[in-house]
Amino acid sequence: MKRPIQILPINIPGRDAPIVLEIGETDLFHFQAKKIVAGQLKNYSQDEFVFYSRSKNLVVHEDDRVSKLFLSKEQNEIELYLTSNLIKKAVLGEQGNQQIGGQFQNNYESEIQELKKEIKNLQAKLQEYKSANKMSIYNNEEKELRDQLGQMKKEFDDRLKVEEEYRANIIKKYNESQNAQTEQKKELLQKEKHIEELKYQQRLMEAEKKFLEEQNKKEILLSIQSQGGNNLNNQLAEIRFEFEKVKALYQEEQFERTKDKEIISQQQKKLQKLETKLQKEIEELQQGRFLSQSEISKLKQELTSVNEKCYNYKCEIQKQKVEIDRFVQTLELGKQKIGQLEKELNISNAEINNLKRSEEEKINEIRRKEVLVNEIKNSKDVQQTIRVNLEQEKSDLQKQLQTKTDRCRQLEQENALKSADIKHLESRLQEEINAKNDNIQKAKIQKEDLVNRLQKEQDNLKAEKEAKNKLVERIKENALLKAKDEKIISPTEALLRNIPNPLQFLKIENIMTKDLVAVVEIIKVDKKKAIESLTKQNPKISQFITRERVGNWEFKQSIAINGDGTKRKGFLMQITGSEENRYNDKVFLIKELIGFEKIVSSDKALYVAQNTLIAKVLAEHFQDRIHGVSKIFPQRFSYNELFLLNIEDKYYIAEQVQEGRFIKFNGKGESHLSDKEQYLKSYFYAFSIFTYFVTQKMLMVTNIQGFQIGSEYILCDPIVSSPEGLMGDEDLAEQHILEFEQNYQSNPKKYGKEFLQILGY
Repeated sequence: MKRPIQILPINIPGRDAPIVLEIGETDLFHFQAKKIVAGQLKNYSQDEFVFYSRSKNLVVHEDDRVSKLFLSKEQNEIELYLTSNLIKKAVLGEQGNQQIGGQFQNNYESEIQELKKEIKNLQAKLQEYKSANKMSIYNNEEKELRDQLGQMKKEFDDRLKVEEEYRANIIKKYNESQNAQTEQKKELLQKEKHIEELKYQQRLMEAEKKFLEEQNKKEILLSIQSQGGNNLNNQLAEIRFEFEKVKALYQEEQFERTKDKEIISQQQKKLQKLETKLQKEIEELQQGRFLSQSEISKLKQELTSVNEKCYNYKCEIQKQKVEIDRFVQTLELGKQKIGQLEKELNISNAEINNLKRSEEEKINEIRRKEVLVNEIKNSKDVQQTIRVNLEQEKSDLQKQLQTKTDRCRQLEQENALKSADIKHLESRLQEEINAKNDNIQKAKIQKEDLVNRLQKEQDNLKAEKEAKNKLVERIKENALLKAKDEKIISPTEALLRNIPNPLQFLKIENIMTKDLVAVVEIIKVDKKKAIESLTKQNPKISQFITRERVGNWEFKQSIAINGDGTKRKGFLMQITGSEENRYNDKVFLIKELIGFEKIVSSDKALYVAQNTLIAKVLAEHFQDRIHGVSKIFPQRFSYNELFLLNIEDKYYIAEQVQEGRFIKFNGKGESHLSDKEQYLKSYFYAFSIFTYFVTQKMLMVTNIQGFQIGSEYILCDPIVSSPEGLMGDEDLAEQHILEFEQNYQSNPKKYGKEFLQILGY
């Protein structure tokens, strides 16, 4: 029974009418509500939707079911808000929407208050840094910020790892359920086949029973006619005994049939239960996948916010670094002021000494005058005036002395303060010098560490280079041995030697085959990327190939090896079933690399196809160049299409066996050619030389062979050689390339000089 829920948009521009959602009591509300609201409000992102139940005064979460959101069944209203509106109101200082419940509003207000407190704390710390210039506090704070950033990143990585593991488990469970479903389907098909066989056996039994009854009747009539009445009773008894036996067997067969029907019905019921269970698991997996995706999006948002905080911290640190630079400048100015203060201090000390001397002189003068006063004290009349004057002079001198003494004390206090400032600045300067020396020492240690690491890396690179050179030397030696043997035979060439008409291989007497099924992809080449890869850098097949699915093939494959080449062997196969019957009755040759018959990776299987793919690209490029600059265009040719087969989780390369005359134009074992074909031979020689020049002397395509089909040649099994011998098991290396180049220089006409001149070589 579904329940209608009204979703009320709150302060959403252009939408006032409620949105009605019909949903079951046990269904998850958040997912379905998001989906239907997104369909109605197309201008807003789903991540902005916030659903709020006023009935229970709570925000709806992703795992909340409908029954949890209401206190009674009569209530059916859910409020819808946008996170952007809520954040704007919170930032502008407005009070939250009056219609929002207590829990939702209190959570946001508390978060906003915490953020404001954190901003004030940061501003206070920043002001403290600027005012006090505390280097150690700045370093500790920077370290804490970095630790906090690292911890946040670690938490995000851990949560992301957990989500990835959760998604991997979901995918694994989904695959297991799919496998179980396919196994159940296979088992059901086997049961249906068994039922058909039982029905067929039942029809045979009924026909046999009817036939036996007719035979018994005929025998009875014949025996009655041919014998007397005495033997008739014995024969009738025997016939009745036989009939009872047949009847008992028939009843047993009927019992077995009913038993099989019951087993089949039970299996069908089990299968239906499994299908319903599987459907529920699939729905749960889809919901879990949606939940994990939403959680990942939240984590991404948190990561962006963390990055923004980190950026703000970096800006703040940069500002503090600017303040430090200013502090260093002030230290320099302080040093200059210290020098000036020392000079002033020296001047003031000299002045103090002068004042002390003058003070001592005045004291001596006062004592001398006191002596004079004592001497003339008796003569009151004569020396009264002199005495008054001397007393006045004495008091004046005492006042001057007191003033200079106060000035001296003041200068001494100022000198003491300046000395303390100088000592303080010197201690700070020494601390700065020690810190710089520590940083210089750490930098030296880091430099030595980096130098040691660089030396190790250089040693490793040197060792890798030496190992690579040794490998190249071994490959060259191996290539020289292969070139001396002159026995490289392709699987197609070996096939045509063994079986003249491979298209009719199933008609060969005593041929042994097996029925197989393969998932097939055709290998396509991006010509533009391929030319860029082959002419401007080291050739990499993965850069220019694509794979397109063809479908499933049913085919008969020869068990015996049909084409036993030097390095590769081939098995014939004929298609008996394909999608839309496109490839039915066509014959293909499966190629395997000797020593690597079981390849479980598609990338490694492409190693078998690399020579043909490279030759295919260069052949098209050669003909395009010829056709673009000249009307001389003797022959159109191309290389066979390649197919990637997945048979029982193993990968193989196959190409179609063409119907036509097989010709080998260059390489060991060339075919006997007519005059026209000799002309084409020089054309194909020019193609081989062209591949060497156009790839910047990195590659050369030889062993040109294939089938003549009308006016076109379909080529196969080329050999791609490189000077270093790095192109695989059939690479003939530098000696083969130099020999080919020398033959061209000694007989340029035979080797396609006229075609190469057209191309500018």
